[in-house]
Amino acid sequence: MPYRSKAGDPLLHVDHVDGHASGGRDYPDSMIALCATCHDNKTRGMEAAALTELLRVEALRRHQALMRKR
Repeated sequence: MPYRSKAGDPLLHVDHVDGHASGGRDYPDSMIALCATCHDNKTRGMEAAALTELLRVEALRRHQALMRKR
């Protein structure tokens, strides 16, 4: 990540893949961490719908992989 906090941690936004205000679920399998630029692109960018579809698949994949490790 190119941007870091003063403590050295990545600066990320936790995002509801499907907007929370529009009924997006508040569950880990439908949330993903994004940098501010990607978050803005997903929210207001010209390709927001396509990016949302990719992130929906990726969020679920990562959640399932994490659950398998337990």
